[in-house]
Amino acid sequence: KIEDYLTSIAAVDTCAVIVNEDVLKLHAATAYVKLTDKTTDNLGAIRKLKETCLNDLPNYLQPVNIIVLDKIPMTSGGKIDYRALEEMAKEDTSHA
Repeated sequence: KIEDYLTSIAAVDTCAVIVNEDVLKLHAATAYVKLTDKTTDNLGAIRKLKETCLNDLPNYLQPVNIIVLDKIPMTSGGKIDYRALEEMAKEDTSHA
């Protein structure tokens, strides 16, 4: 539902969401988005997307993080590569 919602926003070209457990063992969604306009200020776009989500989605569907990527990883079959995104998320948390 988060992916469908974010993809319906004109500024978002592609979206993929992964869910991990946070430090409190709660599920935390991270949305990876590719913007339609590559010249858009990423921080401003993230702020607007979070605000839009807060206004339109229930609390349990709020993405904890929204990360802008130049390219969403795809499998050789042309589908979103969720495993690659999960690996990216693991690398991000290991550097924190």
